[in-house]
Amino acid sequence: MIILIDKKGFVLSLDAAVAVVLVTIILMGSAFFFLKTNETFIVNMQMLRVGSDITAVLQADGTLDTLDPLQIKSGIEEILPISYNMRMLINSTASSSIIIVETESAQTNKKFIVAGKRFFYAVQGGNAYPSAVTYEVWPK
Repeated sequence: MIILIDKKGFVLSLDAAVAVVLVTIILMGSAFFFLKTNETFIVNMQMLRVGSDITAVLQADGTLDTLDPLQIKSGIEEILPISYNMRMLINSTASSSIIIVETESAQTNKKFIVAGKRFFYAVQGGNAYPSAVTYEVWPK
């Protein structure tokens, strides 16, 4: 009888220890996946903001108003961080075709691409033409 009473206390302590270990493992696993997902979100958000900022700068300094692909490409290359590539598709009522500007045309299928759209007025010869630019940013 005395042996069984001693064993009950040991089994209860062992049961509590196993429960604590399991809860700790589950919490650590969920924290790992949460932090990993959050890290990816931050990187993708940074790419989106880079594209938006570059488009805003080109619009503010009048480079987008020219609708000249070479001038827009040189403006992008001046301010685009070296770790990213960018493509812009500009559609304006001032131009009969869609203008495509790329920093690098080689785009791999395994990389994440962030895209955004910005609306602006291209001012040419005193007239304002409604325009839209769609930008895509991806890591090199």
